[in-house]
Amino acid sequence: MSFTRCTTCARRCGADRTRETTKPGCRVGRLVRIAELGPGRLVFAGCSLACLFCPTPVANRDGVGRAVDAAQLAAILADQQAAGIWRLDLVHPAHVAEQLAEALDLSPGLTTRLAWVSTAFDGPEALAALAGRIASFRPEIKFGCDRTARQLAGINGYVAASRAAVAAMLDQVGPMAPSDPDHGVLVRHRVLPDGLAATRDALGWLPAGVPVQLLDDYEPAHRAGQHAKLRRPANAHEVAEARAIVRDLGLTEWGEKKPANRKAGGPEAVIP
Repeated sequence: MSFTRCTTCARRCGADRTRETTKPGCRVGRLVRIAELGPGRLVFAGCSLACLFCPTPVANRDGVGRAVDAAQLAAILADQQAAGIWRLDLVHPAHVAEQLAEALDLSPGLTTRLAWVSTAFDGPEALAALAGRIASFRPEIKFGCDRTARQLAGINGYVAASRAAVAAMLDQVGPMAPSDPDHGVLVRHRVLPDGLAATRDALGWLPAGVPVQLLDDYEPAHRAGQHAKLRRPANAHEVAEARAIVRDLGLTEWGEKKPANRKAGGPEAVIP
């Protein structure tokens, strides 16, 4: 990985992130930008994908957020721990893995479990650099077809990249078990209308028994109207068909729709 020729995420765009860049990709430079911060939830601005149906384009596509350096990010992690947060969800972290590693180097006493919540378009070098530091991974495998990924998210090579990323996550921490939802891999997959997500192809390579959380909450947003098939939510038949595919593949459907974010010694708080 390099800030001057970036290969952090699977897009590997080669941008010089020591400068403000308009090159396709995350739109984030040397400093992390925070789009949202709350108990147990840290959302990074910027995203490696350019989804037509992005629900938060100002943060994800425009990279709008509060800029922080490694020391400030380390302070945010420490504040979460001081508040008693047992698990901190890191949302859209793929493009800031290097900055996150810097902050963790400044946080030797951090015991809060970190959860990596990504689009599964994660770079292998980034995942390797954070090995042993991430307790759980919640990658969302969005597409099972590269052509669709290009049309709907503006990226090439999504299928191979997402498979490599999730395989690396499974190698690091194994699949998530219901008895410990703060450790392991939980694959997420959003059901899109008209089979656009290609569910069988997206998930069919996963080892038997891997837990899969089906997301049935798709709503048209951003520029979804530009694609005729994205203009409506997935219907009940399409969701049921996706569930049948998960069972047919020998995978385990994760019953909890929204993974709980537990506070140490306190009640569970549900994250969106």
